[in-house]
Amino acid sequence: MTSFTSFKELVERMKKNSLRRKVFNSLLLPIGLAIAAIGCIGFYSAREEVGEVYDAQLITAANVLWALMEQDVTPSHKPLNIGINEKYLSEEERAAFDENADGRMFRVWQGSKIIISSEDSIPESLKALPPGFSEIKYDGDPWRIYSLHIPERKITVELGEELGVRHYLVNRITLGLVLPLLVVFPAIAFLIWRGVGKGLTDVGRLSEQVQKRSSQDLSPLKFYNVPVELSALAESLNSLLHRLEESFLREKRFTENAAHELKTPLAVLKIQAQLALSASTGEIREHMEELIGGVERASRLVEELLILAKNTEESRNFSELDLYVEAGKAVARFAEFAVEKGIEVILKEETKTFFIGSSEILSPLIGNILDNAIKYTPSGGHVEVTVTLESGRPALKITDDGPGIPPAEYEKVFERFYRGESRVAGSGLGLAIAKSMAENLGAEINLAVPESTQGLKVTVVFPKN
Repeated sequence: MTSFTSFKELVERMKKNSLRRKVFNSLLLPIGLAIAAIGCIGFYSAREEVGEVYDAQLITAANVLWALMEQDVTPSHKPLNIGINEKYLSEEERAAFDENADGRMFRVWQGSKIIISSEDSIPESLKALPPGFSEIKYDGDPWRIYSLHIPERKITVELGEELGVRHYLVNRITLGLVLPLLVVFPAIAFLIWRGVGKGLTDVGRLSEQVQKRSSQDLSPLKFYNVPVELSALAESLNSLLHRLEESFLREKRFTENAAHELKTPLAVLKIQAQLALSASTGEIREHMEELIGGVERASRLVEELLILAKNTEESRNFSELDLYVEAGKAVARFAEFAVEKGIEVILKEETKTFFIGSSEILSPLIGNILDNAIKYTPSGGHVEVTVTLESGRPALKITDDGPGIPPAEYEKVFERFYRGESRVAGSGLGLAIAKSMAENLGAEINLAVPESTQGLKVTVVFPKN
């Protein structure tokens, strides 16, 4: 009962879509095909060899028969039917004769008459056959007959053999060749199954390590003597764990920074509200204006945090976008802000540029860079937005003539909540959002000093279509 249960479990496991089963099938199938090929090749080879040997025997027997009877055949020879005198045969010889005699015959023709024939030979009604080999059907069975013609004596010696005898021998040879392979085939299959299972032990150990991990443990997996085929998978898993750990750390820092950044404006809002409650009628308006300003700053911070969090979503609708049109929409959104500060925003298109992207991502990307440029550019300054090609790739350049950023801080300004030495009001999320959006589009964002040697040039290079 136990062995039956084990076999049943083995069959059920083999039915599952497993790596072990796939490897097992990929190894067993060629072996099965090889056995089939051996059987086919053995069959055709045996058929050719047996046919040649038996044909040679017919030729030899016909010539021997004629040599034995050549002196005895006369023009007036009477028909003679020859049988076998079994009293001189042993039991073993008689059994062999009885088994094979029906499948062989001979006839000797003199002119158009049979003068000598074997017992149970083909009757005279089936006329003499042409010289050489012929195949006929007699009594429903195929026969192969060799005819030896002696023209000067008008003699034809025919030796015939039923093809079933040859077919029986060929089948026996083929079966003897293939049967041992078929007998050991289940044993081969079992050994392959066990061998594949043993070879996949390292995969099981790897799976066991991953399953034992808690959701908080993102340390690298430890591997010893990992096979070459699994080393790439092991390295990829550790690389994934490393990236996840970095991502969780970033999110943790982001949460802590967000809580810190929101704490200050909320505290200010509370103070302004308390002052407004205790102030005289004339001072209430002033405190309320400051309260509204604090609410707007807090709202802006929350909006930026939501944009940054929303950018982690994977599902986006990508389509072909006209970079100049998208840049124009952003310029239009910030036109009022620029006018209030007395800043001229110039939009230029050096070449018609299209790329595959999402306006949902591109809009905050351009908007945050443009907002920073206008915010840090002094009154009377200029901001230039240029759509062009950079090494054959679509590119957007936003240049301002503000105070700029020291090159040493180019990498740091993309970090969340980093504001450097700036005294301009803000959350420190603008460029961090821009970089996150650019990465989501597969674009690169770079900072540089403009040709005028003052201000900042931000270049976003998008992927080719």
